[in-house]
Amino acid sequence: MKKWFTDLIGTPIILRRTPFKIGRLLEMVVNPDDGSLVAVLTTGRKAIAPIDLGPFERGVFTVREADVLIKPDELVRLETIPKAKRRLLGKHVITKSGQRLGRVYDLAFDMDTFSLIQLLASRKILIFWTLQKRILSFQDIIEITEEAVVVKDSCAAQRIRVKKLAKSEAQA
Repeated sequence: MKKWFTDLIGTPIILRRTPFKIGRLLEMVVNPDDGSLVAVLTTGRKAIAPIDLGPFERGVFTVREADVLIKPDELVRLETIPKAKRRLLGKHVITKSGQRLGRVYDLAFDMDTFSLIQLLASRKILIFWTLQKRILSFQDIIEITEEAVVVKDSCAAQRIRVKKLAKSEAQA
């Protein structure tokens, strides 16, 4: 099942088989090399390793026990990724040849494997009006640097008509 990150922000995290909410999802940190989920950052400045997350069902994430909420610096895999590479939203998207395609507007995750599968890049004018949107596959990404997401030159030709793009279309 594919879910957009902007739809997941604020998702409750509950203890399995109970109604007790122990936090809300704030950020999903992705390994820039393979697109796998490294950590879920939650309210209360805590982190959860992907192995501790239960399946995403009925609009919530579940965990076995509250002890899986740890300080982010205790998660070794998270500490190996520079902080500037952790946040993908808002990063510039450029082609290998240097053409600017916009900024990362949203991220799509496969909720069965907890891996990044697509980026939604948007190019705006005067901050308010969207000129172009592109849905880019994770396979199109060449590199994620501290400043930008570098994609294949062929991605410059991929465009979505702004008027036609709706979340339901982007989910397909």
